[in-house]
Amino acid sequence: MIDQQLLKRNGFWIFLSGSTLAGMVFIALVTSRYGSGVSSDAVKYLSAADSLVHGRGYQLYNGGALYFFPPLYSLVLALGGLMTGLDVLVVGRYLHILLFGLDIVFTALLLRKVFPEEPYFQAAGVLFVVFSVPSIRLYANIASDPLFYVMALGFAWIAISYLEKKRAAAFWGMLVIAGLAGLLRYVGLSLGVTGCAVLVYAHWKDFRVMVVKGLVFGLFSIAPLLAWMLLYNLGVHGAFWGSIEHKVFLPWVNVQWGLAKMLHWFIPYYQPLRFLFDRPFILAAGLLLLLGLFNRRSHWLAWLRRLSGKPAYPVMVFGLVYFTALAVTASTLDHKGLESDRYYPGLIVTVLVLVFAGLRELVFPHFGAASGKVRLAILVLFLVWLSYPVFSFYKYARAALVEGEPSISNYYNNRKYAEMPLMEQAARMLESEPGAVFYSNYPDALWFHLRADVDGAPRYAVSNPPEGALDRVLEQIAGWPGDRPGYLVWFTPNIYNHVLPPEDLARVADMQLVYEEDSGQIWEVRPR
Repeated sequence: MIDQQLLKRNGFWIFLSGSTLAGMVFIALVTSRYGSGVSSDAVKYLSAADSLVHGRGYQLYNGGALYFFPPLYSLVLALGGLMTGLDVLVVGRYLHILLFGLDIVFTALLLRKVFPEEPYFQAAGVLFVVFSVPSIRLYANIASDPLFYVMALGFAWIAISYLEKKRAAAFWGMLVIAGLAGLLRYVGLSLGVTGCAVLVYAHWKDFRVMVVKGLVFGLFSIAPLLAWMLLYNLGVHGAFWGSIEHKVFLPWVNVQWGLAKMLHWFIPYYQPLRFLFDRPFILAAGLLLLLGLFNRRSHWLAWLRRLSGKPAYPVMVFGLVYFTALAVTASTLDHKGLESDRYYPGLIVTVLVLVFAGLRELVFPHFGAASGKVRLAILVLFLVWLSYPVFSFYKYARAALVEGEPSISNYYNNRKYAEMPLMEQAARMLESEPGAVFYSNYPDALWFHLRADVDGAPRYAVSNPPEGALDRVLEQIAGWPGDRPGYLVWFTPNIYNHVLPPEDLARVADMQLVYEEDSGQIWEVRPR
């Protein structure tokens, strides 16, 4: 028999424990075939971590400098590898399983703070995260975002404690997290801004304290990243930000894409609904108009008080600052797709607080004594709606068990490469010739699977080389591969038109074809 009193007293913690365990199992499940998903950025993080583990410093697998990413994520992976003896990819997988559990716990605790009188909201928020495919997809891939999002949630929890009790430990806790967040992602500076806003809220009646603490927090939260950029990026490599080519998008275009991605959390993308996804501003305006028709000033003030109260304030400020930062800085082409939403799961708690505050202050008051029945009806509707993310997760997990983590960002750690005959042949060659040097048009993929001495094949300086550039490039690389003879692993089809193909390289190097099949060729390359 279940102890009814125990269940009533500890029901929240029992539910949270079970949900957290389920979420962690989900991440373990979808990464069970080959491990976490690996993108080009992930290869850079992993190779820097692997380099640190083997005492070669913070650098890429080809010896290049990694100064366009902050260092903390690779450092965490490296420390995990040194302490456990595990490969850095395995460390990342286990780390993200743990982080997803922490994400669920912090989500529950924050919602419990903001809506202590609404257990349904707390439970619904937990289930929303547990079955959120965007969140699962994020934690199932190697990236710095999961650690940043958990740090942001922890920051919000500590900030609430500071607003309630103004303890020094909470101040320093916020400061440490904000400083580390900048070393994790450049947009991590948004926690520094959020912290300053929290201090203004806490001390607006004491101008001197507000200014002193605000200045200390602002300066010290940015100091670690600034020191890294000055001493390492600029001091060692002569570049402040690194050099990554991105297409620049207008902020309001990024806002539109961001709203569309968040809308996709709630409704599936079907062709009849395309109008809503293409014009999310219209949907938002229509919803505000509808609520405006039924609510008086007192209702809106109650809604604002809920969002600006001490429990919700840090969450809402972070959401606003972070979303604004994304709108201004997001510039990669892969940001356009609905499923390319790795930047947005960190906003889930902010969105849930907005939605639940709207229900609590703008909907429930209109039903008076019947509000309990309305809550129950909304819970039933939520459970029906839950079939959408559950079914989405089922499809996602089924694909993961066959193909490996199935996100569009998982370029390399999937069945395609793991079972590719070309890759298997390269591995056999490395086994028979340890220390062999490899070149490739897809060096990230090759390094990830071989963990060998890999470099990129010679290439043009620009993605779309002008006519007549070939002769100049061949003149520049005369004598290639110099004192590093080895093998060129050429993957087909080749999508990089700026990488010189074997027929062009044969004009400057002695090349012998040693293996060929549908996925590519392997050439032995020596200088002439």
